[in-house]
Amino acid sequence: NNIVIYDWEDNNALSNLDYQAALISELDLVISVDNTTVLSAIGVGTEVWDLINPAFNLLWMDNGSDRSPLSKHVKLFKKKNESDWNIVLSSVEEHLKRRLGT
Repeated sequence: NNIVIYDWEDNNALSNLDYQAALISELDLVISVDNTTVLSAIGVGTEVWDLINPAFNLLWMDNGSDRSPLSKHVKLFKKKNESDWNIVLSSVEEHLKRRLGT
């Protein structure tokens, strides 16, 4: 299949947020830990899967689902407890395989 993973090492979101937003707007999906990339994706309407630790991130609220009440473009992958991130990453992998039909 035609999966392309982008990592723009020459992009500096701190100095050129408009450029980053333009790059993100061309993507089908952003998968990221919670940071400026996630917020930029929401801002331009790109679907985003946000990997979060709810213990440190109250912005998305815990409404008992994997969707944020703040944005329809966000799917949350939450770390459940003190477990490692492997459970979260396995869930992302499973969802991505389903999305791609593999």
